[in-house]
Amino acid sequence: MNILHSVRYTFRTKARKHLPHEAWHVVQQKQGRVQPTSTANDNAALEKEADMMGAKAARLGAE
Repeated sequence: MNILHSVRYTFRTKARKHLPHEAWHVVQQKQGRVQPTSTANDNAALEKEADMMGAKAARLGAE
């Protein structure tokens, strides 16, 4: 699954709270660190990074 498809799905569903996390995966993909797949990302380090940066983005957006 293309990361942008995941972001669009997240935005259209009630899972909007996950949007900053998924958006960070777009950054990772643009940097060439995440490849489009049909399954979830199983790289724990990239998932943790998306959690941290997504949380940071959410905090900045709430200000």
